Amino acid sequence: MTPDVKRRLDAAAELSGRSQSQEAEMRLERSFREPLAEASNELVELLDLFTRYFAHTGKMKALSKNRPDIQSGAWVRDQDCLRPAIVATVAALMTADLGTTKADCDQLVSELAEHFEGLAKGGLIKE
Repeated sequence: MTPDVKRRLDAAAELSGRSQSQEAEMRLERSFREPLAEASNELVELLDLFTRYFAHTGKMKALSKNRPDIQSGAWVRDQDCLRPAIVATVAALMTADLGTTKADCDQLVSELAEHFEGLAKGGLIKE
């Protein structure tokens, strides 16, 4: 393992709370089952960041509700925990470009509303 890869693995393990070995195994396992394994490192790292952001926000909400199942991920079935995680992650996606303005966000919200309207008309989500 190169020093750079070891440094990055150590940082990822520390951030996730896993051992270096657990982090390496999780990443290897994920590379076998995920189509993103062939994607650019930048894209994979960005998706990983948003995934962690989603999980962190949901876990913090679950913690504030004194849920005992924070680590198991069962909090995702609790709308009071899931919704803030979704909203925070969508907001992070919308503002990932540091040049994003409020008008840009308003336009994205409008486009999302249109998208969901189409899903509802198609019967893919409830009205």
